[in-house]
Amino acid sequence: MEVVDLGGSQVAVLPVVRGLVSEGSKVRQTIDYWTPSSVALSISKEEVRTLKRMAKDEAALETFEEEFYVRNLSEFGEVKKPPPCFVVAVKHCMKNGVECVGADMTEDEYTDAYCHFVSTMEMMRDSWSKKRLRTKAVEASTPEEFVLKFDSVVNKTQGHRDLEKEREKVMVHRIRMLAKKKKSKILAIIELERSEGVLAELKKKRG
Repeated sequence: MEVVDLGGSQVAVLPVVRGLVSEGSKVRQTIDYWTPSSVALSISKEEVRTLKRMAKDEAALETFEEEFYVRNLSEFGEVKKPPPCFVVAVKHCMKNGVECVGADMTEDEYTDAYCHFVSTMEMMRDSWSKKRLRTKAVEASTPEEFVLKFDSVVNKTQGHRDLEKEREKVMVHRIRMLAKKKKSKILAIIELERSEGVLAELKKKRG
């Protein structure tokens, strides 16, 4: 976890591996240790609302990519959907009266950004790449290594990489808005794949 000062507010960025059940306890312990005034998650506000309403902490896998991700990540421990790192954050914040917000793009914003950054040809290449996942193994010795390699496969084209960069910028903008409002301590729980970019963007925009 790394801490960045933003105009009097401290922002701690905690990278997490989406899906690993063990990440839930890490999140809970970090919230208790850091005692933030606000928690920002690398998911949308719609997803935060869904997690608040969920009676059961489990959902079905919807795509082949999710199945591939879960199957391979399971080599390193139990895996669940929705990601325990976000489920635990939302529920622990609700229990303790801590503000918890989704810092990622909304569903409409993501749709617009996808259409802007990803070309028709890249969509076709994306389809071909995903088909190759059916026969391709992602070799990794740690969950972190697997997640980063998987990210590089599913975001192979420039358009997809630009889309993910835009997500990082949106997250940083919303974290900065929280920092201006609260002038206190914020915990940003960010999926490992985007955490380095979010940190770099936060450091560029200090003050």
